[in-house]
Amino acid sequence: MMTHPLNTLMYALAGSLMLTCTGAWAAGCSTGGDASAETQTLDLGSLLLQRDLPVGSTIVSKVISGGGGKIATCSEGAFQRQKVMLQGSPVSGYTHLYQSGVSGVGISVQYGNVYADTAPDSTSGSGPADLSSSDNITVTLIKTGDVTPGNLTAGDLAADRVTAEGGGWLNIRTLKLTGGAIRQASCQVTTPNVVVPMGSLRRTELSGLGATVGRKDFSIGLDCSAQTRINLTINAPTALNGTGLTGVLAGSQDEGSADGVGIQILFNQAPVTFGTPLLVGTTTDDGPYNIPLQAQFYQTKAQIKSGQLNATANFTLSYQ
Repeated sequence: MMTHPLNTLMYALAGSLMLTCTGAWAAGCSTGGDASAETQTLDLGSLLLQRDLPVGSTIVSKVISGGGGKIATCSEGAFQRQKVMLQGSPVSGYTHLYQSGVSGVGISVQYGNVYADTAPDSTSGSGPADLSSSDNITVTLIKTGDVTPGNLTAGDLAADRVTAEGGGWLNIRTLKLTGGAIRQASCQVTTPNVVVPMGSLRRTELSGLGATVGRKDFSIGLDCSAQTRINLTINAPTALNGTGLTGVLAGSQDEGSADGVGIQILFNQAPVTFGTPLLVGTTTDDGPYNIPLQAQFYQTKAQIKSGQLNATANFTLSYQ
């Protein structure tokens, strides 16, 4: 009759030990006293994006220094910590990159070397411990596709958070975006068709292969936004190939056309390379901008045949 009470006592003791064990490692963090949660703000201002900047390129990257102040106190035991993204949907095809509110532009946030994410990984800490804002915060904008200029979404962007004493999560260092806008730099061509009258040439004015004469100035007219980086590419289906023939166009081969002479195109007094983008300048203000070029006769053969000399080239503009 004595065994039944002993079994009952053993079960009761076992249950008591299990309850003590599960509560031993739980901990939480709080603010107050000399610990104060921080909100840091960032205004990215007006950002000029070159229209043809390649997808995947960084538009801007800003670093916010950590102040080093105490932002939370954690009690004895284990606690969890995360870097969480508070707004924006993930951008397809990228990691740690989120919608910024401007189509074609993604945004990422790093606390130290840890990215903020909407489904962040947790790191474990052990208290008692004081937590500080020592890590820098890095905010980066990336071009993800065709850009529609506009304003970035303002508001709380990301947070450093820990498990709270009362349960749930406690934001201890929040990044708030207070402003930012994307503008796109480009130009409109005001002279889509440029005709350069080269005038007449006597054969005696050319002295031999590679000789040049009759240089004429001309320009391509544009209307641009400020700070636009203009790249010019001249494509020439009638380009001549060979030593010293850089930037030389052959004339048309119609009956009665000249032979042995081409037309060379120059920028800043140097022959252009056909098919290769050439950075011609960056605008300073909104308004008209001219790309200065030159054209000149170029002797391509030892023997010259008189006749009409007409040559054609096409140009394209890019901005990056």
